Amino acid sequence: MKAVIALPAGLLNGSTVPINLLVIDKTEKSENAFFIDASTQAFVEPRRERRSSRNRLINTSEILELFKLRTATTKSRFITLQECEESDYDLLVSKFFLSIEEENIEVTLAKSKTTPLSDLATIIR
Repeated sequence: MKAVIALPAGLLNGSTVPINLLVIDKTEKSENAFFIDASTQAFVEPRRERRSSRNRLINTSEILELFKLRTATTKSRFITLQECEESDYDLLVSKFFLSIEEENIEVTLAKSKTTPLSDLATIIR
């Protein structure tokens, strides 16, 4: 398996199921796979804006560029065979990337001074 690309939901008529593309190269064996998260709002034009029955995929050139360059970004990364095994071979891209909400929390926490809970209270187990 060369790559897994997660696409937004609603690209097919009458379906809101998200699509995952598996890119398989039988000639090249690899110990890792390249995961691309193209399921965010940056890659979809909602159907309500066009009065259509399905969403439309946009910014496809960015998806292709990520695939060609194969460099880790906030939208792409390599997953090792061991990480796949640890997730019971579940290839959902969302398992390996933070959601927008989680990213916002991390940014906020990075900007804020935090204190470990053990410094504030006694933990009884």
